[in-house]
Amino acid sequence: MSAVRMLRDEAFEDNDDPLIRFPAEAMDLLLEVLRVDPPYQRPLDRALVRHIADHFDPRYFGRIVVVERANGELAVVDGQHRVQALRAMGVRGALVPCDVHRGLPLMAEAALFRRPQERAGRRPLRAEDIFRAALIEGDEESHAIKQIVEAHGFVLDLDSHSKAEGGMRAVASLQRIFREGGAEGLDAVLGLVRDAFGLTPEANKATLLQGLWRFHRKYRAVYSRKLLVQVLRKASPQGVVADGRKVSDALRMSSPDGVARAIFALYNKGRSRNALPEWSDYRAPGHSRGRRVLDPGAEVDL
Repeated sequence: MSAVRMLRDEAFEDNDDPLIRFPAEAMDLLLEVLRVDPPYQRPLDRALVRHIADHFDPRYFGRIVVVERANGELAVVDGQHRVQALRAMGVRGALVPCDVHRGLPLMAEAALFRRPQERAGRRPLRAEDIFRAALIEGDEESHAIKQIVEAHGFVLDLDSHSKAEGGMRAVASLQRIFREGGAEGLDAVLGLVRDAFGLTPEANKATLLQGLWRFHRKYRAVYSRKLLVQVLRKASPQGVVADGRKVSDALRMSSPDGVARAIFALYNKGRSRNALPEWSDYRAPGHSRGRRVLDPGAEVDL
């Protein structure tokens, strides 16, 4: 690695705001020199490209965020759909208004891509897009989640057009479970999913994952994992979610909370011995007066 590249990487580590360390220069660049395939980019949405081309108005084109790399390559950080729309319209030799950053390491490029203030007025990023960029940026939480997912035989499916076997796309739910329960909580939930439902795509839904987490968080000290897996195996993922929807509609609670209550009902069904205590009566260990503990049965707006 060159001394210049090392200094640039160290600068990014010292201050993770790429706009401070690598300020942009306003430039007009030829359309033909812009590259639109850096690894952190979201998959190209050709329908969006066509929509921009069909309704093109130069007044709202804005500026393209570009990185000039050490080899002279000009990579688009923000604006790939607008650039591709110009090409779809058959535009040649046009000068495109750009904000050009020079010398950013790839991690800083990814950080720049997912900065919300840089995307004002743009199409919002999906959770999968942000997660992909965070992985390249070196985000510790994202890499920890990826490791847990893959340890259970799943794969992170961050491509909206992919249907990979064992693909896990509920990134926002994975992040929420990890932040509330840590690696142990996420590991427990994905282990239940794998052992009860296998790698079927129907089991990798946000509502089911969060419902399982809320059940586990509530009763982890008293439920039998072996029994829960047996109960869930007899029910389909779709059936559990459907039951949860009925509960959430009847009790006016969030869908994940409804799924958690539905799992509770399935677990206790026909069971007089070793039944779990009633949801409203049971307090998970750690709850005490004067200390607020998030109750997985409470309504949560998602």
